[in-house]
Order: sequence, then structure tokens, then C-alpha cells
Amino acid sequence: MLSRVRGALLGFALAAGLALILLKVGALLDSGWGGAWDKTILSALYGALPPARVRAVTALGSGVVLTLVVAIAAGAMAVAGRWRQALLLVAAALSGSLAVDLLKHAVARLRPALFEHLEQVGSASFPSAHAANSAIVYLSLAAAVAALGARPPLARFALVTGIALTLAIGASRIVLGVHWPSDVLAGWLFGATWAFAWARLARRA
Repeated sequence: MLSRVRGALLGFALAAGLALILLKVGALLDSGWGGAWDKTILSALYGALPPARVRAVTALGSGVVLTLVVAIAAGAMAVAGRWRQALLLVAAALSGSLAVDLLKHAVARLRPALFEHLEQVGSASFPSAHAANSAIVYLSLAAAVAALGARPPLARFALVTGIALTLAIGASRIVLGVHWPSDVLAGWLFGATWAFAWARLARRA
């Protein structure tokens, strides 16, 4: 039991440590540090694909879609009698979204102004909520599939699908010109770490 608690605490310690690092990195980025590579990558990817198609991809990381995904998945787990896993999935998504909002507020980095935004945005830029929240939800779901006893091929498929969705959604934010690449990278890192922390806890539920 003690080893299980230590494992879960280790995951959350990693997430908390990463959050503190991102606060520092975000402040440095906001002051102009590392701006050259951000501009280079954004300039290369901006408008690389038709905006309508990219917005369809980015919608998969929107709050509405992610909420529906979590609600459906948690409902299915509850019907199957896996109430703890269902509650942990909901808790992971809600707490992760709140943590991302707090990071955004703390850093308050401005959105890129190099190009016209191909989608309307209103919040701060760092980290990317689409990248972070999609990583939290889709990777947590992949971990849940494995934890619920799925056969290895299905578990691997769920993981690959979760990673692919997370990467595509994050990249779409750069193509639309609404995020710096460093915003997206920070979102991926934080979201993946948060999902890892909750997955460790879910495996012991």
C-alpha cells in the first residue's frame, strides 16, 4: 500500500515540478527569450493546410468535444461497474483544465501577432490549452483502456490514437497562427505529465 501511495505521489510531484518550470519558462518567453525559433517554426507552418480542415482537427481539442468524450467514456465505465476509474477520469480532466487555466493566468503571455489568426481566440497563450487538455484526456483514456484489462493490441492502438490526436491538435494551433510553438510544446509536456500522474493513481483504484 505504501509503495502505491509513493508511486501516485511521485507522479503528482513530477506534474507540480513541471508546472513550476513552465512558469519560469513562460516568463522568459514572454520577455523575448527564445523568440527566434518560435518565429521560424510559426512562419513555416502558418497556413500550411486549408484553414477549414485545420479547424476541424483543432475542434477535437475544444472544451465542448473533450467534455463530451470524458462524459461518454466515464458513463461507459460507470455502466460497466468501474465507478472509481470513471471518477478518476473526470477528476483528471477537471483538475488538469483548472491547472492549465492557472498557468495561463500566471504567465499571461500574449498570442502571436505575426499573422492574422485563422480562428478566434481570447485567452492568454502559454501554455496551449488545446494541446494540454487533449493530452490529458486522450492519454488518460488510453491509459484507462490498458488498466481495464484490454488485450495488448487494443491497448497499443488506444495509445497510438491518443498520441496522434494530441500531436495533431497541438500542431493545428500553430498552423492557425493562434499559438507559438513553445506554447504547444509546453501544453504537450504538461498534459502528458498530468495524464501520467492520474494514470498511476487509476491503476491502483
